Amino acid sequence: MLLGAFVCGVSGLEEAPKEELLVFEYKIQEPSEPSISGKSPAVILLHGLGSHENDLFALKDRLPKNYYVISARAPFERRPGSYAWYQVDLSTGKAIYDDKEAAQSREMIAEFIDQLIAKYPIDSDEVHLLGFSQGAFMSFSVAIHYPEKVRSILAMSGRILEEDQKVLESVNSIDVDIAISHSASDRVLPISHAYKAEELLKTKASSFKFLTHNQGHRADLRLLQELD
Repeated sequence: MLLGAFVCGVSGLEEAPKEELLVFEYKIQEPSEPSISGKSPAVILLHGLGSHENDLFALKDRLPKNYYVISARAPFERRPGSYAWYQVDLSTGKAIYDDKEAAQSREMIAEFIDQLIAKYPIDSDEVHLLGFSQGAFMSFSVAIHYPEKVRSILAMSGRILEEDQKVLESVNSIDVDIAISHSASDRVLPISHAYKAEELLKTKASSFKFLTHNQGHRADLRLLQELD
């Protein structure tokens, strides 16, 4: 599989409390093999530009059975059924992105992690992000700004945004395991972005792994093996 492009009140009675809404629409698969400790790991899936929460959720049966698998829908709608973590203008032939929306999405993902931990019996020390393309950008961003919230990130066909590069260059280390994958034949995001990520992260991450393939701008399912 290759993925690229997810009460009414009654008079005279007290109204039932409404369930708190999480910041994102999402799909979830609960562990089929619950943890003995009562707390389970979780992997949060972050889709690419123009996709939706159902896309990467198709990976759920390939992921460890003791994990919560949660696929989030990005907050900005491009058109019906098409969502983005931030808008990108390609009209000039050069990608111009909305850095304020990117920062907003990063903060929302950090809040989403906290909300999930409050709602489900998730081990706060075992939260992992798996992102493809723009979802990989956001995975890098969360790991750089909120390393205490994630154990690892799996970044497929992505890059580190310029603002996040500056933050990363200013710190000595981030306590996050990082695995990335990129194609040498990627015409959407050249592999040079992955080499830049390697340069910035290989000595700062808790562990770093870099895989390459030659299948264009596509998800590399080998990274799923990094979840144990």
